[in-house]
Amino acid sequence: MRLKKRLIERTGKLNEVSDARLEDFETLTRSYEVPAEVGKCHLVAVQTERSFEATVVETLEALAQRAPCGAKNEEAEADAGIPEGI
Repeated sequence: MRLKKRLIERTGKLNEVSDARLEDFETLTRSYEVPAEVGKCHLVAVQTERSFEATVVETLEALAQRAPCGAKNEEAEADAGIPEGI
């Protein structure tokens, strides 16, 4: 699982912004709730394994390419990169 690997890799890093740790994973996974108050048209999935700059560019490109919210366009929702159930 990529998330567990990332948590293991950040152990002992002093320059890490997030305070999530591997020992919290099971508790957080059990208590996770899919956001229901925000529609998929408001979400953009972005990979964050690359540099900060690459992540910002990908985010801005994804936002620029998506259809406006409220448009009855199932393709736009599917293309948003949001997995089912999220």
